[in-house]
Amino acid sequence: MAIFENLDYRRLDVMALTETGGLATINPEAQESCIQWLVANRYEVVTVDGSEGLASLAAQLGEALDWKSQFGYSVIDEVNLDALNDGFEFDVPVEGGLVLQFLGAEKVWSEDQKWCTGMLSIASAYSRAQLALGRRFFTLLVLSPDSQLHGAAVDTVIVPLWFQFEGTYEQGSAIQG
Repeated sequence: MAIFENLDYRRLDVMALTETGGLATINPEAQESCIQWLVANRYEVVTVDGSEGLASLAAQLGEALDWKSQFGYSVIDEVNLDALNDGFEFDVPVEGGLVLQFLGAEKVWSEDQKWCTGMLSIASAYSRAQLALGRRFFTLLVLSPDSQLHGAAVDTVIVPLWFQFEGTYEQGSAIQG
């Protein structure tokens, strides 16, 4: 099922979902009008703010991800990206979509670049998974034009090493890999 009627690359959501791995950036001056546009286009917006630092952001993510009902405790260990990956689950609506608005990313980046890019990598992978399910999810970073995050590498796509596949294509004809 198609999630867009056409690929209009002037749209923020089209670019985020097809070209930039589920990540989008805007400058602070565009934030209000961007959020209005997202809401008008049936997106729900969940906002987290890292301007108080990583510990505060982790607590906000815990609330946004309903961590307590998932795991029985309410605070995400801010250094445990594996746990964040395991619990990174939103109720993405079939109609419209969901945007994770990330404010204050520069503060988190200044505290722990590895964690910040790890969190963005998790969000990017989640965006791709939702896209495969026919749903729209992406992360919107509100960044100043001179932010050090612009151009930062989040994920590297590599050619995978596949395992030996021994199955059948048609009854009686084995595929050898």
